[in-house]
Amino acid sequence: MIAIVAVIILIAGAAYYFTQQQPAPEPEPEPEPEPEPEPEEKIFVAAYSEGGASADPVLAFGDLTSYTISLHIYESLVGWGETTLPGGEVIVDSSNIVPLLAESWEVSPDGKTYTFTLREDVEFSNGDPFTADAVKYSYDRALTMGFSGGWLLGFGGMNLNSTKVIDNYTVEITLTKASPFFLNCISSIGIVNPDFVEEHGGIAQGQPNEYLTDHALGTGPFMLESYDPATECVLVANENYRDGPPKLDKVVLKFAPEVSTREMLIKNGDVDLAIEIPTKDIDTLSEDEDVVVEVNPSPRILYMSMLWEPPFDNVKVRQAIAYSVPYEEILENVMYGYATQLKSIVPDSAFGFDGSFFNYEHNLTKAQELLADAGFPAGFDCELVLGSGFADWENDAVIIQAELAKIGVNMDIKKVARAEFLSLMREGKAQMYISKLTPAINDVTYDAYMFFYSEGLAARDGYNNTRFNELVELAIAELDPETRVVYNTEMQELVTEDVGWVYLYQYPNVVALNSGVEGFTYCNSEMVLYSYLDK
Repeated sequence: MIAIVAVIILIAGAAYYFTQQQPAPEPEPEPEPEPEPEPEEKIFVAAYSEGGASADPVLAFGDLTSYTISLHIYESLVGWGETTLPGGEVIVDSSNIVPLLAESWEVSPDGKTYTFTLREDVEFSNGDPFTADAVKYSYDRALTMGFSGGWLLGFGGMNLNSTKVIDNYTVEITLTKASPFFLNCISSIGIVNPDFVEEHGGIAQGQPNEYLTDHALGTGPFMLESYDPATECVLVANENYRDGPPKLDKVVLKFAPEVSTREMLIKNGDVDLAIEIPTKDIDTLSEDEDVVVEVNPSPRILYMSMLWEPPFDNVKVRQAIAYSVPYEEILENVMYGYATQLKSIVPDSAFGFDGSFFNYEHNLTKAQELLADAGFPAGFDCELVLGSGFADWENDAVIIQAELAKIGVNMDIKKVARAEFLSLMREGKAQMYISKLTPAINDVTYDAYMFFYSEGLAARDGYNNTRFNELVELAIAELDPETRVVYNTEMQELVTEDVGWVYLYQYPNVVALNSGVEGFTYCNSEMVLYSYLDK
């Protein structure tokens, strides 16, 4: 028995010895961690009706598409802040001027000198520093080139001697005259990179810089990847933007002139957003569970104008035309109840608006009496030039034509391509026409100066009222808002009585969105703000 136990112990000891001498088995390798998936690129696609003309901030002010592109790339000294409406909705308000590239500013007691302190944390998208030199260069460039940007700065009281660099981050701007519109004007003029411009054509007086039509370098949240006004524009996120890159990696603006095309694209989910949706389609589009239709009040207005030439140089003739328009019928049957009656030369959201002087209604008896008093008891023949591209204009024209025929005014409708229409209108060669307008500065004084002051930039129809001119000259230099309202009120009374325009309606702003779009915030300049959006 003792021997057996000894053998067992011996075997166990040998086994123990053997196991101690063997190398330990290698541990199984840890599994390689799964690579983090690349975040999906957020590409936002929008359908626009027109392709614009240029990304250059000196020219972009001329149309909504160009303006939208430019202001996402270039920033200005001041920008637009948010305003909460009485119902609680928050909008971006172009009349609420806030600091942007400027950190702050001071104004001299006479209202003519502004001293801006600039932000020091700003770079152009290529890493170049933003300094006061870029501000002076940008404003002098705009004034030298002219075009819409140069005119706007001039309207705000600036000339080539206005801008002075105090130091790298201080700019002093001295105006030729005090102006209530100066800050509004510079809010629309983006700051360019001087080195970039000089490397690509520089500045030529009265000439566009063709390179900057479709190339850009700014300080904004987006950069320009490509731009073809015939097809599309592509914006990409500025990853080095001081406040962090926008939520969208890329924004593609597709240019689709036909309404039916834009609506098909949004219904099929091929785009995330479509603008210029006609009111007749709002209800139908709203029934699609994948589409959200945003309808907001708009500053865009529609009017009918007449040249101040016989027979329309007679105010009673003009008033007769105004009394012939079936306003309610147009609002209901053309705009499907979504538009509102225009009652002044500005929308009802404009500073100084007073619609109490609009007393025209559909009254053919009154219209005939006025024609007889004016010496046209049997009526007369006339021509309305109608530009293509807007179905509601054509419907309005046909309805007005039918009513005018009832008082003996035979209005021939001449349909022309949009380019020809714009040329005839600007040259003062359209006897009558229908057109729309979104005021660049939503203020009675601005529209009065632009369209009815005898020396205004767009005063192409011949209106010339001495008292009106006096009021405009007083208002454009008046810094006290209450006093300017007094001038604005009298101007509206005069031009409405004279029928400077036949007031048709105020459009709504209609934007169709894919239901997955987040962050849409309405801007009352009618610009879509892509830096707010996500999907």
